Parts: sequence; structure tokens; C-alpha cells
Amino acid sequence: MPWALTRLDPTRVWPLATGGGQLVAVVATGVDARNPQFGPGQVLRGADVIDRSPGGRADSDCDGRGTVAAGIIAARPDRSTAVVGLAPAARILPVRVTQAVDRGDPPGGPDSIAAGIRFAVSQGADVVCVTVATRRDSAPLRAAVRAALASGAVVVSAGDAGTRDEVGPTYPTSSPGVIGVVGVDREDAVVDGSEVGDGVDVAAPGADLWSTGAGGRAGRPAHTRVGSAPAMSAAYVAGVVALVRSAHPRLDPAQVAHRIAVTADRTRASSAGPNRTGAGVVDPYAAVTAVLPEEEDAVGGAVRAQVPPPVARTPPGPDLRTKHLAVATAATGAVTVLTVLGTSAAVRVGRRHRWRPQRRSPVPASGRWPGAGQPDEGDLNGAGRHARRT
Repeated sequence: MPWALTRLDPTRVWPLATGGGQLVAVVATGVDARNPQFGPGQVLRGADVIDRSPGGRADSDCDGRGTVAAGIIAARPDRSTAVVGLAPAARILPVRVTQAVDRGDPPGGPDSIAAGIRFAVSQGADVVCVTVATRRDSAPLRAAVRAALASGAVVVSAGDAGTRDEVGPTYPTSSPGVIGVVGVDREDAVVDGSEVGDGVDVAAPGADLWSTGAGGRAGRPAHTRVGSAPAMSAAYVAGVVALVRSAHPRLDPAQVAHRIAVTADRTRASSAGPNRTGAGVVDPYAAVTAVLPEEEDAVGGAVRAQVPPPVARTPPGPDLRTKHLAVATAATGAVTVLTVLGTSAAVRVGRRHRWRPQRRSPVPASGRWPGAGQPDEGDLNGAGRHARRT
């Protein structure tokens, strides 16, 4: 098991979110869609922004960097390997802004990256992951980042800032609104060449990594081990962003960045120096499941993780036996009251007319009372068959 997956443990969050419905643009060298760990249709055609010919696509990869990043983000589980992406249900939009990347600036510089970001936005990308950041800023790059954020896309970036002696800011890593990422190793130490400083928001694995590689064949996934790769730390954060956005679709880019920062793991490196690793190492499970009061205030209390809610208990209905007993008791009471009232009235009438009860004589041998079946005077005046007047 790669140490990065052990550290981040995405399987904990998969019952709640797997990145479904998220389109992640990988701005790099293209993505090899043939790798079996990408499902059918998971990797789109994309675009090659450095190829001016119409219909240039980016679902192939000569360098391998884009395929590594895409695998970190969304490679699907395979029984033959422990390599898997953080958000395996997400789709990948490959955007080629360079053919190959060495340490330092990618060929084409900031304007090429800007064109890649603009294409991602035009295709409706939810997340834009830039792993070929440049040490040069430009007006088109700043404008492209602003347009992406305005469209609702979250932009994540990390770059190889150079050797230990020449480390400096990279772009769009240090651009306003972008989640800037620094790479750390398994001991939480900053990877050589990572950007440090004000542009860093969070940290993620950036050394001794395993992921999907270019050149995969059907049934035989290609894997590659990457040594020091601080730019790949952006791919891990992009995967977490895809998880967060699938669980909390109403969050805007600033809220997503805030959620990821406040739920990050405060590491030894994060307190080793001023803003060495930003808020700490990203934590997928906490980023998805945390309930933040400030978010509830911002979006009307609707921001909560898609945790299966507790089974709603239906309030018990009225006890029918108790209900029937109550009705019967009430009816009995009413009858009793009426009986008492009727008896009292009869007594008053009887006293007024000076009635007295008649003594019954034994039943005759015929078994019938005299005049049985024929109304007598007592029946007609309401005093009863056997009452007599005195």
C-alpha cells in the first residue's frame, strides 16, 4: 500500500462521497486514457492547447506526468494493485499545455497554462488541477484564474519551485483564490523544490509516490513510482476537492478552500516554520464530514455532509384501545347522566300524580299475564303495563 494512501485513507470517506458528478481538469501533459484503471468514458478527449490544429486532443501522454496526476485523483480500484485514486467516480478532462516537463518552467510558460485553464472553464470543469506551475506570472494567467473562480471552479496548483537555493513562488500556486499546495514526505518534511511561503495553503504527499502510468494495456494496468514530485501534491488536494464538492455541491470555491484548510491535519512541519506547510496535511475524511457553523450561516443551514441520516422514527399513533375505552367511558357516563336525569324526572312526575309501584303476582299457570299483547291503560298513559294509579 503506498504510504500516501495509508496516510490519507480515502476508503473511510467513500461510503459518503466518491467524487461522482465532478469533472476534474488535469492541466499538464495529457492523460493516457488506455490505462485500465480509468473506466470507459472516464477520461474525456480533452484538448491540446499547444497544438494549433483543430481537433487536437489530450487523451494520450508522452511524458507521463498528467497520467500520474489523473491516477492520484481518480484511478478506479483494481484487484491487481493497491494503487487507487482518491475520488474514483470523478471524470478527468485532460488539458495538454506542454509535451514534457523538467524542473522549472514548462515550455510555453504562463500563457500556455492560462489557455489550458480557459479551456477547462469552457468545458464546465468543477476542479482545475495545475501540476506544471510556472515561476513567471502574467496578465492572461491572472485573468484565467479569476474567470475560473467566477465560474465556480476550484483551482488547485503546486509546482516545482526549483532547487533548495532558488526556491521561489510559482503561478498560479501563489495567485489569489488558488489553493496552493506544498509537497511533504512520509515524515511530514517539506519536499525539496516545493514552494513555501504565503502562497501555500495546505500540504499533501509529494515524494515516493505510486500512481497510474502511461502505456497501459487492456487488463494490464501500468504503474509508475515517482520520486521527488512536489507538483503531484496538487493532485491529492484536487482529489479531496472532488470529494468535498460531491458531498457539498453548494459550496463556492472560497468555501471549499476554507473547509479544506480548517480540517487539515496540523503536522509537525506546519509548526516548524512560518507557513511552511500552510494549515497542514489535507485530511479527506475530515474535509467531507466536518460540520462548520460558518458555512451553515453562509448558505442558510443547508451545508452538511451526505452522511446517512438516522432512521426517522414515526411518532406513535393514538392507542386505539385507549381511544375506544375513552369513548366507551364517555358514552357510559352520558347514559348514566341521562338515566339519573330520567329517573329524577320520573320520580317527580310520580310524586305529582301520587303513583306507587304495583306488587307483582305470581305468573299464572298459562305463562301469560292477563291481557298480554294488548295495550292497557297503563301502557297508554306512560306509567308502564303493571303500574296502577291510586
